[in-house]
Amino acid sequence: MKSDGATVLAILKVAPPLTGATAINQSIVDSTQKWLGGKIVFKTISYASSIQDLGSFHLRKFFRFFIFFLSIAKSLIIQRPHLVYFQMSIYGASFYRDSSILLMAKLTGRKVLVHLHGKGLRSYGERHFFYRFWISFLLKGQFAVVLTEGQKSDVDWIGFRDTMVIPNGIALPQGMEKKWERKSENQPIRWLFLSNLLLAKGIDDALQLALELKRNKIPFEGVLVGKEGDRDAAMIEAFIKQNELERNLFYRGALYGDDKWGAISDADVLIFPTYNEAFGIVAIEAMGIGIPVIAYREGGLVEIIEPGKNGKLIDKGDIQGLYQSLVDYQRNPDELQCQGNEARRLFFSKFTSDTFITKLYGEFDRVIALKK
Repeated sequence: MKSDGATVLAILKVAPPLTGATAINQSIVDSTQKWLGGKIVFKTISYASSIQDLGSFHLRKFFRFFIFFLSIAKSLIIQRPHLVYFQMSIYGASFYRDSSILLMAKLTGRKVLVHLHGKGLRSYGERHFFYRFWISFLLKGQFAVVLTEGQKSDVDWIGFRDTMVIPNGIALPQGMEKKWERKSENQPIRWLFLSNLLLAKGIDDALQLALELKRNKIPFEGVLVGKEGDRDAAMIEAFIKQNELERNLFYRGALYGDDKWGAISDADVLIFPTYNEAFGIVAIEAMGIGIPVIAYREGGLVEIIEPGKNGKLIDKGDIQGLYQSLVDYQRNPDELQCQGNEARRLFFSKFTSDTFITKLYGEFDRVIALKK
């Protein structure tokens, strides 16, 4: 059933900083795919200038949000949208900031579809009584989109009328694909770490992996790409020099656009030893280019990576597991290429931007068509 002539008010956080959620939000704003059910009114905002700025309080943030809040209030009252689509923050002060928008939508009687990019809501709610009460008060009987099947059980206590799983999807640059060359087991394997230099993203695990490979005289080239965080450029360069890794390990800084995609296509495999991940955009980026992924068994990665098909899953903190998985690929280049090709096939079957947008617009239609 189509929702002809309907209006959706889409409230989205965009970069900076660049995160998986803000990247997906921007792709929704920029999509050339039209929603046939009516009109989408976009309201976008960026609160922070960097990853480090997330969660901090500044007066400029308060005033920026106040103006944003008034703009949304005007849209709710004048345009009376049939649906409010909101990518909200789910923890801490940012949640209570965003909850003011949810309250306004509730008071004006709007249907709400929240897009939840994080995980751990159940455990957080168990530790914070008022949070548990407040989020249920605001969202009970409303609708949610989550990224993976595993997230559904994380949010079912809130009381949503319905929860839909829509995996993230991305658009690839035209013509960008891994060009495989015939390898022998004596050639170095080229691996890539692509994430902010945060402990939670596994930067130290990547460094320890490089040490283990060098210690065992495995030929490799490792490339670290990402914005400085818990570790900075000086610390990384000092580590490389101290451990005599100048010929094996390279830090390229933060790369974007064609430079980022080029770094992925130059690699043979992505290393993603993250300790905290709701989904894992970087994994599907690598799959889209056509390289397999070695990742920790964490969050949505267990639903993205099919071991033996498009990569390998390792227990968190298992450096030896990372090492052995990489060595297996280095010694079996045919398997490496085969899984890279399968990764690309899986990407086009599940994780394209067009697939994501089509499913999201379908959810708009479905929710609007439902009676309150």
